[in-house]
Amino acid sequence: MLAALAVAMLVAATSGGVAKDLVEPGPSLRYQRPSGPLLVTLPSGDVLAIGGNLRFGHYTEAERLSLGGRHWKSAGTVPSKDVGWLADAALLRDGRVLVIDVRGGSSLYDPARNLWRAGPPLTTVKGWAALAALADGTALASGGCCVDGKENALDVAEVYDPKLDRWTAVQPMHIGSVGHRLLALPDGRALAVGGVMSKVQHPAFVGGADVFDPRCGCWKAIGRSLPHNGNAITSVLMDGRVLFAGGQNAWNEPSTAAAILDPKTDTVTPAQPLPLKCIGHTAALLPDARVLVVCMDLLARPNILTFQPDRGTWEVLGSPRRDLFGATLAALPDGRALLVGGSGSKGTAAGVAIIDPRRGDRAK
Repeated sequence: MLAALAVAMLVAATSGGVAKDLVEPGPSLRYQRPSGPLLVTLPSGDVLAIGGNLRFGHYTEAERLSLGGRHWKSAGTVPSKDVGWLADAALLRDGRVLVIDVRGGSSLYDPARNLWRAGPPLTTVKGWAALAALADGTALASGGCCVDGKENALDVAEVYDPKLDRWTAVQPMHIGSVGHRLLALPDGRALAVGGVMSKVQHPAFVGGADVFDPRCGCWKAIGRSLPHNGNAITSVLMDGRVLFAGGQNAWNEPSTAAAILDPKTDTVTPAQPLPLKCIGHTAALLPDARVLVVCMDLLARPNILTFQPDRGTWEVLGSPRRDLFGATLAALPDGRALLVGGSGSKGTAAGVAIIDPRRGDRAK
């Protein structure tokens, strides 16, 4: 009840105006997930919610919402106990979901049977790594940090083979990185971008990107002219190019710089800067090829933005008056997006909201 009221407040209170019905309350979660839930859209259109941080630990219960459903249903218990902030999940080609936790363990979820099982532990990749499913059916994990009490970011990488149920070490990245994104590209490769190298307590952001080719098990450094910003908005576009925008610069100040990287030609093209300085963002690629972004401005107000790739432009759709730190977006097949988790400045869980960017378009 409180979660539904919190989301209703997000819809009702506006700053600068929110298009009618752009944001609607969504079905209440079985378990409130204030920060960092992992969301995976399944082939059926269902959304799987995994993990998320509590004040003193992580959720191990998973839940599932069917497309158009009114209630979240139990999706069992994740075998790993460490699926909190900086864990990662990916949808494998065989339809299962692979999760890596913050201590180097893995778990597998079978949507058809609604069952979890423990997966094999990673051998070199440990905590805070990134994960991506590859087109050949395998999955890639890379980077991370904080092994044996050390703060150094790791350059290690491993590939999971679901047929063998085994992780195998591959060539390391060119630079160690933690907090980066691993993005699966349409050509079968994966792109590692963003993140922090060197000491985690004294961060230096990784410049450029590393692209992994599963055919040779090797990496290639590209995108050297990308902005040297960490925690940036990143998304693979429909045509295989990659959006890179915002984040923090070397002085830990929010940046509005934006660019598009073409991994095939290794070219970086400047894009229109963000219309505001974003922090605490979450993003999702919509079926109409736009990128939907929800982020906080410097006054801690959430903003809903879209990026139009064919025009290279941004548009602000609305600015609801509610803190929403730590929320996660998932695109739905019908063009809407699910916003799950997050919390206000007083720690109040924000619950679930459904964003329909098409309604924002019609309200212009």
